[in-house]
Amino acid sequence: MLGQRKQKEYIQAVKLREQGKSIKEIARKLNISSSTVSLWVRHIPLSPGQKARLKDKVFKALQKGRIKAEKVQRALRFKYRRILVKQAINQIE
Repeated sequence: MLGQRKQKEYIQAVKLREQGKSIKEIARKLNISSSTVSLWVRHIPLSPGQKARLKDKVFKALQKGRIKAEKVQRALRFKYRRILVKQAINQIE
């Protein structure tokens, strides 16, 4: 079925998933694709606590992205305002 090297990776992936690690975490740690990890561990059920941890992790990542996007938008607004002020000053002169 799997080569010897792949069997070791498979066993590691299963152990990590049983510990509640996400598919992406496992893929990064073992340096294999997320789709492969997904196929290997999809039969492993997660406990409610593990599911809650993963959901919380996703929520925190979304919040971080929103904060970053807000900072970028704020910087763009200030830049645009400065341009408008310069144009207004030039028209007055």
